[in-house]
Amino acid sequence: MNEKRVVTYNPKLARKKSREIDRLVEKARKLKGYQAKKSEYGECAKYISMKAENDGNIETEINYDVIDRERSLAGYNMIVTSETMMDEKNIYSTYHNLWRIEESFRVMK
Repeated sequence: MNEKRVVTYNPKLARKKSREIDRLVEKARKLKGYQAKKSEYGECAKYISMKAENDGNIETEINYDVIDRERSLAGYNMIVTSETMMDEKNIYSTYHNLWRIEESFRVMK
């Protein structure tokens, strides 16, 4: 199947995502190694690495490579569509008008 990809950048979304990353990293820093269940970390688990020590304890480290990658992609959004003949601006506006359809479904419920 052929597909078309449209990538956009939104500075407002980048700032929001960056604040979210900061919040999750701070939460990961505050949790202690003895709380090292992935479920304890929740959403911030993607920013940590866990390894078992010889004494049976689990050591956690902040994974700065993942954080840097997330920061570099903050603000970018990719729309993938099978509408290969459609203009990029039409794809973008159609995508952003989907909220109207979703709102109609909510009202019908």
